[in-house]
Amino acid sequence: MRKLRHVVPAAKLRRLTPLKEKMKNSTHWSPTYHMLQRYVEIKPFVMMIGDREIDALLPSVGQDRLIDELLLVLKDLDTATLALQGEEMSLLDVRNLFDEAMDDYPTASSRLSPDAEIVANPDFENGVVKILSQMTNILNESERRSVERLKIDAVAPNEVPIDRPCLAERAKKRMKKTGDDKQFMDCRFIRPTSNICERLFSMAKLTLTDRRRAMHPQTFEQQVFLKVNMAYWGVDDVIEIMTEN
Repeated sequence: MRKLRHVVPAAKLRRLTPLKEKMKNSTHWSPTYHMLQRYVEIKPFVMMIGDREIDALLPSVGQDRLIDELLLVLKDLDTATLALQGEEMSLLDVRNLFDEAMDDYPTASSRLSPDAEIVANPDFENGVVKILSQMTNILNESERRSVERLKIDAVAPNEVPIDRPCLAERAKKRMKKTGDDKQFMDCRFIRPTSNICERLFSMAKLTLTDRRRAMHPQTFEQQVFLKVNMAYWGVDDVIEIMTEN
């Protein structure tokens, strides 16, 4: 792919197809998949260029077959990558996705398992997953300590219900319980990925151009904060604040 960036091969390729080469970029999602996918798309046109140096670098028939097999795997994994970028993903959704991936690709368990070395706080993550799964009754001691701050104060009822279920009915309900007794707050607000932070940094980089270098850091921070939280304010709020001041 790198050779196709040279002036002459790039000009010849441009006459044959509007598609350009793609290099592996470690800062992008699924860079290997997109690079190999583009290689398969432009290979017929690359062979038409007639450059001996480039032809010598092209994979063999057997290697092309391996690339096709690898693309099927990468395409499957790319669907998971796209799902991870969703704004509505919770820790439970991610855990289910990772468990499914480990079933299909067992070698990924060293990176995707709940107790993998890259997990900063396994007890906290496992605790939140169990809360979201309504399985707080199986929290172990360390997990319960790690999610202690997520507990909510139980509100005592004002009156005892008149028609209290009998002992047998209460026993049946106890069996149906999975531990969701409203001990903990709704943990869906805990972000499983850093997507929102990455997008914030990208937006800040695009916003802070040469013409805005003189802007005070506090002003810039306030503007970016308002931009990210646009869903929580509008023109009416601005008018109300200006009127009060």
